[in-house]
Amino acid sequence: MAYDNENYDFDFGDMDFLDMSYRPTTSDEPVIAPPPVSMKSPAAATSVAQFSFGYRSPEVVTLDFDDEPGPSTRVTPPRKVKSPVKTTKATKLAIPENVPFSELASTAFGGSPTKAASASSTSVEYEFFGVYCLISRSPVPNYKNRCYIGYTVDPNRRIRQHNAGKHAGGAKKTSDRGPWDMVCIVHGFPNSVAALGFEWAWQNPAKSRRLKLLNLKKKPKESQFAFRLRIVCHMLNTDPWKRLSLTFRWLIPSEEIPFPTEIPPPKHVTKRYGLVEKQTVDVPQTVAGFQRISDCYLCRKPIESLSQFVRCQQIALCSTAHFHMTCLAEKILREASEFEDALFPIEGRCPRCFSSWQWGQLITDQRALIAISTVAKDNLKIAHSERLIPRSGKSTS
Repeated sequence: MAYDNENYDFDFGDMDFLDMSYRPTTSDEPVIAPPPVSMKSPAAATSVAQFSFGYRSPEVVTLDFDDEPGPSTRVTPPRKVKSPVKTTKATKLAIPENVPFSELASTAFGGSPTKAASASSTSVEYEFFGVYCLISRSPVPNYKNRCYIGYTVDPNRRIRQHNAGKHAGGAKKTSDRGPWDMVCIVHGFPNSVAALGFEWAWQNPAKSRRLKLLNLKKKPKESQFAFRLRIVCHMLNTDPWKRLSLTFRWLIPSEEIPFPTEIPPPKHVTKRYGLVEKQTVDVPQTVAGFQRISDCYLCRKPIESLSQFVRCQQIALCSTAHFHMTCLAEKILREASEFEDALFPIEGRCPRCFSSWQWGQLITDQRALIAISTVAKDNLKIAHSERLIPRSGKSTS
């Protein structure tokens, strides 16, 4: 079968079985059916395994009928056609439905912060993962005092987006139903996965595997916000969240209401007031500003990378108290008789200087050191930067 790319003519050659010309017959003349034609399946007859219509390909396509010799020709696929849909500003700002804002690209709205520091960075930010509660101040009675639960890494930016509307990155459920106040936020989660799980459970207590057995329902004369506060207090006393070093922050102190007397937050949950302030740690600009990780203080074996490393938080007084994360966790859990029931402790004491700290503080410090190591590798081209830490760290607000 020959394919003429210029004139689009077909030449069937000697393929007589395709002769379908009409020949009249009489009633006495028997009708002889043409012999059956056997053709191979398209996948077997045509070599199209690497054939793509997205670009020009020099692949040779062979058409084979009943293993009879046939013509072999080169077929040029059609040119790639550009999409007629033009990307406009409105297209770029469109938000897919049912996709959390945290999963959108950081360039979607121009102001989303990223934790990946550039090669010229002189400091890195401590990671922040928070789950907040909004209260509507809408003059419309149907929307007034409604609550909305969300997740953010930047509360100041997020409240501006909610009040600006969906087109600016706010949620669909908060668009045109404000203005909104961000009254409180729970933060201190070790990563975004833990924070997003907390957000979903706070939004859906009747569906959460951890909360649905509690059968939490709004009481008569209980406000929407008081109900949400009671839910979060139950969550802070429920696994796995009750073992996290979390902070409950009243962003608007004048909106504070008492915690439920029957289920107050655990004692290790810190209560704070005021806006969230960013904390940074400086990145040394010379090799001399770094030191090698010491061997584990407990097992005396080398610590191979920062992902295995934690240290005492009294950095100035106890600078050589370096530990394998697993070694320190096991020691503290055994002392508290929790080794069989938990993977990590809630709080503990340094085996060297006996200072107290929460386990979440160690993890936050570890993740900041990993970020510093990444920047140092780019800035100073240091080999094995994953085994180095700054000689001293200074946090600023």
